[in-house]
Amino acid sequence: MTGMQREELEALFRYCVRVPDDRSVAGVTRGVWPGWDSMAHVTLVGALEDQFDLILAIDEAQGLVDWESCVRVVAGRLGG
Repeated sequence: MTGMQREELEALFRYCVRVPDDRSVAGVTRGVWPGWDSMAHVTLVGALEDQFDLILAIDEAQGLVDWESCVRVVAGRLGG
């Protein structure tokens, strides 16, 4: 994953799960972070697929539980 792709991912993540710019995305976790409800999750999955031209498997989509897992899944699908 390039630096630009990571920046795009962070901006998308912040928007979809409503993380303000003054808050670190590290530690933002689904089910704990108030902005990450079921609709935010569906929005995040769709946005990741659109932005990075991916089709996530159900287990990958369900495995998006925090910032780190988003980076891991997208980087893995983009080849690093």
